[in-house]
Amino acid sequence: KYYYRAAQSLKSLGKHDKSRELLETYTAKGGTGFVIKTYDEDIDYLKSTVFKSRQFVIEMSPISSGTSDFGPAFYMKDKLVYASAANATGLNVDQWTQEPYLDLFIANRDEEGLLSNPKPLGGDVNTQYHE
Repeated sequence: KYYYRAAQSLKSLGKHDKSRELLETYTAKGGTGFVIKTYDEDIDYLKSTVFKSRQFVIEMSPISSGTSDFGPAFYMKDKLVYASAANATGLNVDQWTQEPYLDLFIANRDEEGLLSNPKPLGGDVNTQYHE
């Protein structure tokens, strides 16, 4: 398993020849041959990932609060539910982030995926604890 891990590390550094040697050693010592087949099919994985990343633009969302915002889930056709420390209802403070405990929020999502009008999720969901 160490040959495999070392091969993966070398592959990520672009040292494909040395990586391939270690994979061959790995399979000679009882490792699965499937690993080499997968490796050969995926030799340019990092290059293709870089190419694909150029196809997207990452921007700050208009609903970003400047605090911890994460865990989005699409809800119905045009909503997004997520956790945030923004305007949280509880008085407790997270010891790691020094931010209020998380609450659940809901925002509108238009046809292009842009988010707006964030507000606390209704009902008896948000409490003094992390949601």
